[in-house]
Parts: sequence; C-alpha cells; structure tokens
Amino acid sequence: MIKRLFVFNLLVLFLLGCSNSMAPFPISQKTEKLQENGFELKYPSDWKITSEKITSEYHQKTTVYDFLHPKNKLCHLAVKVLNFFEASAVVIPKDEVIATEIRVHKETFARTGYQNFTFQSVQIKFANQFATQIKFRGRKGDIQRTTFAIIVPSQGRFYIVDYDWFDAWGVHVLDQLKSIAESFRLLG
Repeated sequence: MIKRLFVFNLLVLFLLGCSNSMAPFPISQKTEKLQENGFELKYPSDWKITSEKITSEYHQKTTVYDFLHPKNKLCHLAVKVLNFFEASAVVIPKDEVIATEIRVHKETFARTGYQNFTFQSVQIKFANQFATQIKFRGRKGDIQRTTFAIIVPSQGRFYIVDYDWFDAWGVHVLDQLKSIAESFRLLG
C-alpha cells in the first residue's frame, strides 16, 4: 500500500510539473555578467537573454532585458530601463512610475487567471540607492504567485528589476532569484 501511494505521489508530481512548470528545477550556480544601459547584473550562465526596445509617448525609451531559465519558462528575471530623453520637457515622477507598475501587474495577474490580487510596497536600499520594492500576490487554485518589482531611480532613468516566484517552487528558488536580483549594480 505504501509503495503504491509513493508511486502515485511521484506520478502526480511528475504530471503537475510537466503541465504547469511547477516541478523542482535547478538554477545554475555558474554566472555571467551583463553590463549594458547603465547597469550590471550577474545571471546564471545557462539562461537566455532577450531584449526589446520600445519608444513611447512622454519621450521615453524603454528597454526590457528578460533573463530566462533554460527549462522553465515561468522562471525569469527582467530588468526594465525607462530612459527619458533629455530634450523632454515632461518629467515623470516616481509615484507615476510606481502606479503604472501596479496597474500593469494587476492587469497581468487578472489576464493570467490569478485572483485575490494584493500588493505591498516598502522603501529599501538597493544597489546603493533608495528604491521602492513592491510585492504583488495572487492565487490561481492551489498556486500562489508572488512577483517582486524593485524600482530604482537614477539620473533621469528608472530601473525596474522584476521576478516571479511560485510557492510550489520552494524557498530555495526564491532565495536564488533574490540573489540574482541583488547582483544588480548601477554603472558610472
């Protein structure tokens, strides 16, 4: 009986892991360093980096760097750089950037089926700068999703370091993601 229960539990874990990427997965300890757009970040060497540049209204250029786990598409860390053109007469206050991040995350959680959206913000010291960390939470069935966004203003730019964690991954994955985020440094 115990053997059947053990095999059943392994089968359930395997099926759930394959269907929703919640199975345990390793994060490489070997790192590489990206230095670009006024920042530096150490990330696992087997992760893929994608970047996208967007120009929006308010004379703002946004570049998004997405660091992606090679086997789990849900496991990633993003760095968004909001760069305001120097010729712009429009200066976007930090509170507006924070409000936009809250709205975008609330819409993303809703669109992906996560309910009971909550957020909490605190002021922290990050990359030797004063920053705002926002912790977003939502639930889909038995899955708790937490997203961390750290907003760092610096010299006419805002850097937003953003990563997701799902409770099924275990605290060790959260600790590793947090360590990657904490490797963020401003250059210059």
